[in-house]
Amino acid sequence: MGTLSNNIKMGFMKIFKIIIGFLFLNLLAACATSQKDIAEKQIEGVPENNRAYIIGKFSVDCKVHGDDCSQAFNSISVDYKSTIDAEIKGGFGSVQGLLFEKDPKPDFVDLNNGEKGGYFCKPMKASDYEFYTYRFYNFVGGGSGYSIRKEDEFHLPFKLHEGDVLNIGDLKISTTEGRNIFGMRIQGPGVLFLRKLNNENKRNAMAKCPESIRNNLLIDASLEKYTAGTKGMVRSISQ
Repeated sequence: MGTLSNNIKMGFMKIFKIIIGFLFLNLLAACATSQKDIAEKQIEGVPENNRAYIIGKFSVDCKVHGDDCSQAFNSISVDYKSTIDAEIKGGFGSVQGLLFEKDPKPDFVDLNNGEKGGYFCKPMKASDYEFYTYRFYNFVGGGSGYSIRKEDEFHLPFKLHEGDVLNIGDLKISTTEGRNIFGMRIQGPGVLFLRKLNNENKRNAMAKCPESIRNNLLIDASLEKYTAGTKGMVRSISQ
């Protein structure tokens, strides 16, 4: 987890808009349908042989407390959308502290590096896509959080043809920590880090796929080359 200098740097924070109160609750209502349900709806009627898949790993920073590792916000997520069909969108996220149901269990918790998350193999429609934003939310007090302003959204493109299995790599969202003007410790948003999947992570991600496609050609479509022009919001790091 990073540390904020000068409380939170204003230039960095101007990229985020703050979501609070009733607006946040409206966003929660809009997200009531799970990502899994949304993904299933988007590929309804598409024969399995005509579906495309993306594989990878998603993780977030977490703070170690004994055998546990807690994230700074209740919900941390990254979103993608089709650049051709506005109805096609989705994302990956990590959630803890749900109010009315049990928290989803992460695939891994790395206490040594302070991160947790999961692997994915997501069925998709053939289309042109991009990752474009990420979000941080807390549930208490009616809800509050941070989301990137529309004018500062980034563009990490990938293209899917029917039957493709694309390796988009390792996506990790960091968080930061600082103090407000009263000296109270506060949690802040971080950046999206991109890494290539190592062989072990590839195997873990492919294990999430239907058996019928596990021997398909895996296309490397890692997103690191698109970090330029993201105003520092997306960064590439080596393993």
